[in-house]
Amino acid sequence: MKTQHAPMLTIRQETALIAAAPDLLAALEMILKAHQSGNNGAYMGEAVLCRYFEGMAQDVINKAKGVL
Repeated sequence: MKTQHAPMLTIRQETALIAAAPDLLAALEMILKAHQSGNNGAYMGEAVLCRYFEGMAQDVINKAKGVL
């Protein structure tokens, strides 16, 4: 199995990723909590929940990449 290495990041990219780490963790914890609950998002409606998590994920990904 070939190991893939992460690309080298600039100082600015590293800083953005570090700053976004708490938000990334919170987003992942919320997604897991919603999935692990018995409802799996049924209380919000699956489509609404998917859009909510998609938006949240995109926001924290952009923050991690330093995109405003």
